[in-house]
Amino acid sequence: MLAKANRLSLRLKFHRGRRVAGHLFNLEILALPSESKPKFAVVVSRKTARKAVDRNRLKRQLLAALSPMVEQIKPGVGVIVYAKPGAVDQDFSQIIQELRVLLGKQIAND
Repeated sequence: MLAKANRLSLRLKFHRGRRVAGHLFNLEILALPSESKPKFAVVVSRKTARKAVDRNRLKRQLLAALSPMVEQIKPGVGVIVYAKPGAVDQDFSQIIQELRVLLGKQIAND
């Protein structure tokens, strides 16, 4: 689970960052005040997974996958992870691999 200091409130920012697309997820990279810790939010819509059990499981997996990656992201960055429908059927190792690739693109572009 992510620490509260690393959670991004979705009410604050919408559609103001640049996007990185992958096979399982889309990331939206937001600019936050430079002294703030990196923050993350996860969005799994009903379109992605019809059952609440599947949506919540995917959210938990994404947050667990993002927790060790917090130190790799520089301060002042907010990341919103939007899950695509194919993400529900993937195992945890594939989720981690996809997030590393997408976050690697984000780090390389900054």
